[in-house]
Amino acid sequence: MVKIEILNTFSLLLNFINETIMKKLILLLTVVFFSVLGYGQESTNRLKSMEDSGVNLYQARSKSKIATINGSPYIIKIFTHAKVGTIIQNALLRYNACDDEFEFISSKGDTLVLSKSDDYADITLTSMKTRYQLVNFIEKNGKRNSGYLINSFEKDGNILYKRQKINYYPATVAKSSYETSSPARYSEVKTIFFIKYKDNEITELPSSKKGILKLYPDKKTELETYFKQNDIDLEKEQDLIQLLDFLVK
Repeated sequence: MVKIEILNTFSLLLNFINETIMKKLILLLTVVFFSVLGYGQESTNRLKSMEDSGVNLYQARSKSKIATINGSPYIIKIFTHAKVGTIIQNALLRYNACDDEFEFISSKGDTLVLSKSDDYADITLTSMKTRYQLVNFIEKNGKRNSGYLINSFEKDGNILYKRQKINYYPATVAKSSYETSSPARYSEVKTIFFIKYKDNEITELPSSKKGILKLYPDKKTELETYFKQNDIDLEKEQDLIQLLDFLVK
């Protein structure tokens, strides 16, 4: 009789232990499942964000149309590896300097264009270590604009930018024997430089020393001395880097 009671008690204890272990195991598996599911969804969203984030993307200009135009809208024609914003994977991109757009190849093999949004505002072509930033800036004529500028040099929040630009010129037809017809063409224009100095807006750099003195009146005396002591060319990137470095000292 005593043995039977001991066996019954042991059986009840064993069942209780098994039920407790199973509950904990089910709870643990549930937590793990939803954690993995959540991580997977987050990773998927980040991996596909260039195509599926809801940001409008559109088809790039057809190759056949570009092929009929002399020259190219691209500084570099091939797609190169790039880091785009906070997107986890590298992408293959190329920059269209005529339309100021970045193109990429989708998972379906289509050539699409990135919308100009905060999601894609910082793009680095990793092989060339060239960093493009989508920013607002003021042109020489006072016009406000926005677009991709290359971060050429940065120090303590002060930045020298440069803008690559290719213009498109439509075909012309001669109206008389004294005129000459010409095909449609792309033509690269000279690099334009911009500067972000202290809390000022990004502004196109003047092409003359007099213009720079006017742009920074608080530094007029120091700049006049700097220009006298240094043979600076305002069209050379390295000289402008040295100028910005001097301004922020």
